[in-house]
Amino acid sequence: KKERRGEEGKEEEEEGGRKRKGKKKRKGGKEKGKGGEEEREGEEREKRGKREKKKKKRKRKEGKEKERGGEEKKEGGRREKKRKGGEKRKREREEKKEKEGKGGRKEEKKGKREGREGEEGRGEGERGES
Repeated sequence: KKERRGEEGKEEEEEGGRKRKGKKKRKGGKEKGKGGEEEREGEEREKRGKREKKKKKRKRKEGKEKERGGEEKKEGGRREKKRKGGEKRKREREEKKEKEGKGGRKEEKKGKREGREGEEGRGEGERGES
């Protein structure tokens, strides 16, 4: 007596009241350890889609920055940006003083030195009273 079950792919034989289970039938077209070919293709497609989405988002962001008149992607980390900001403020402060007629810091110091040298008539005018 032979009984077949198509769904499970097993064969059962009965001989003298003893049941013997057959081997499972192999399903071809799959490599060991890898999922189905279709599944893999789907995942790759999804990953590619995500990459493209990110790329589009980046482009959109850059376009908006250009419209605002901002520079293209600033380089350097947070510390670098802070330092640049400090330099910018210092430059603005000096420009403001020059407009008011006071002159920048360096120019002020030079003026004081020259004045002292002329009045007191000594060569070491750099280290004067402040």
